[in-house]
Amino acid sequence: MSSGGPLPLMRPSMSRFIIDVAKRIGSTLDLPRTLEQITEAVVELLEFELAVLNLVTVAGDLEAVAVAGPGQNLLGTRASRENWDILLGLGREVGALRIVEHSTMSPHGAAQWDPGAWHPQDLVFAPLIGMDGRLLGVLGVDRPTNGRRPDANQCELLELFAVQAALALDHARMHARLERNERMMRKTFEQAPMGMAVFGEDRRLQRANPAYCAFLGRRLEDLIGKHFKEFTHPEDVPMAEQIGRNLQIDGTDVVRFEKRYVHADGRTVWGRLSLTALRTGYGEMHVLAQLEDVTASREAAQELERRAATDSLTGLNNHAAVMKHLREALRQPGRTAVLYCDVDNFKRVNDTLGHPAGDALLLDLAKDLVAVLRPGDCAGRLGGDEFVLILQGVDEAQAMSVAERTRRASRRALNVDGPAVLSSITVGVALGDSGCSETALLAAADRALLAAKRRGRNCVVLA
Repeated sequence: MSSGGPLPLMRPSMSRFIIDVAKRIGSTLDLPRTLEQITEAVVELLEFELAVLNLVTVAGDLEAVAVAGPGQNLLGTRASRENWDILLGLGREVGALRIVEHSTMSPHGAAQWDPGAWHPQDLVFAPLIGMDGRLLGVLGVDRPTNGRRPDANQCELLELFAVQAALALDHARMHARLERNERMMRKTFEQAPMGMAVFGEDRRLQRANPAYCAFLGRRLEDLIGKHFKEFTHPEDVPMAEQIGRNLQIDGTDVVRFEKRYVHADGRTVWGRLSLTALRTGYGEMHVLAQLEDVTASREAAQELERRAATDSLTGLNNHAAVMKHLREALRQPGRTAVLYCDVDNFKRVNDTLGHPAGDALLLDLAKDLVAVLRPGDCAGRLGGDEFVLILQGVDEAQAMSVAERTRRASRRALNVDGPAVLSSITVGVALGDSGCSETALLAAADRALLAAKRRGRNCVVLA
């Protein structure tokens, strides 16, 4: 039996079948029907009475999954991989085929048999080898209709059918793996407690999971197609745009940062964001955004910062915050004024009217100080009945005008079930230029305050 020479011209039905199988492999995942079609074609076109296709199972044995011809009772039968390896090992290699001859199976009487005739104990197998080189199964044929052993052309065509079957298996299994992976990824995406979204190169949202929608308080249909700027806090848009450009231009794969968003109810919410570049082989890029809600931790941190910088009674800046603000103001161009304020007769208020009345007076005074401030100015309490105003970018006349308005606004009479107690404030004013130290300027205002007290209180003195 020769296996050399070119493959002969195939009959139209043969070539049509091979084309149909190739199309089926590329377009369908109906593996059982494809394998049935292959075994049926082997019987019909290669003129064998029986064709059986055995596949390697998960357990490692081989199971008959497609049968054409009078051997339907073989369907579903199994044999161990070890037995199959022994059987294939007995075969003579003809191309990719294994031909097990009756002389190998039962050498007695072999000499009396026509060497070109098919013997009932002859077997022909075509191993199905996957793309990774593993055995996927075996296509076996038996009982040629002409009673002769297969010639070279039949062998080559049988190899071709085995290749088609292996391709169909590889294709179906690859798609099954992809489908499983896609289902797993889809489930992971949809059920992730962390917000996840996919954006296109145009920065418009293409897909988002329920957690992402819940974070923004919006429905998915209200987010699809929207530019990220439409739900990003306006102050954080420039930063986010620059990060997006870096991700696209610099070839960075992942960036992490925090930014603010605008919730559907108008609230500002904080998200810790991880952006991953999803680059295709065609120069396109999508971005996977993974979002963690850090609003609560951000607000807690801000509240701690506020408390650390706030006077517990009045809500004004405390001593540390005042010094920080003064230090920053002195770095700016222009003059900075410090108005050092002290409550007159505060001890008498506490002794006569009680500490609650004293606290109420300090709260009222804090409101008076805030009322005279311009945007960017600072009011603080240094402790006890001492307050400070910091005015940036003012001259002497402006500073004295604010000090005088403050003094007049803070004058009041207090009366709680007894004689009235007159309360007022005394103010010391000092101005410093950029580069002056905050401690020196505050000390100058304190000296001006002492001078004002020596004048009789309820007045303003410029250092």
